[in-house]
Amino acid sequence: MKMLIFLFFILFHSVSSCFAQTKIGENQNGKYVITANETDLLNAANKILKSQEISQNLTKVSIVEDFVDKTNEKYYAVKFTNDDNSTKLVSLLNLEGNNFYLLKGTKTVSCSGCRKGCDPKRYVDIDGKIEFYCSDCTWGDTKDCKKSVTQDTLEL
Repeated sequence: MKMLIFLFFILFHSVSSCFAQTKIGENQNGKYVITANETDLLNAANKILKSQEISQNLTKVSIVEDFVDKTNEKYYAVKFTNDDNSTKLVSLLNLEGNNFYLLKGTKTVSCSGCRKGCDPKRYVDIDGKIEFYCSDCTWGDTKDCKKSVTQDTLEL
């Protein structure tokens, strides 16, 4: 009987850890607040940036709300930027109640190359899939914007 209880405990723990979500922040009366350790978030984001072979250092983190281009479909993301705003990295979030959780198994996307514009955005492609792109650099900033995609989810 003890062995059966032990096996049940192990099975329950394994299954529940597969579905465990990492809480990143909260919606506090319309203000999106990071509640996770920001240093841990930045370290995880910089690790992904390094895997994308981008040598910038991300220093700021926030939760953003946006819409898929030409739709009313809203999405949330945790957004990281470097000091001069020339590199941005985003990972999608799920809003449950008033809590934001990392969306497991999604792409992490970075856009880098210019300070104005070059933001990760979402659109519906020709096949009906929602994908990321990087917006154009805006007037006065002549550098090219480059997109990098990693299948890695932020790990805290």
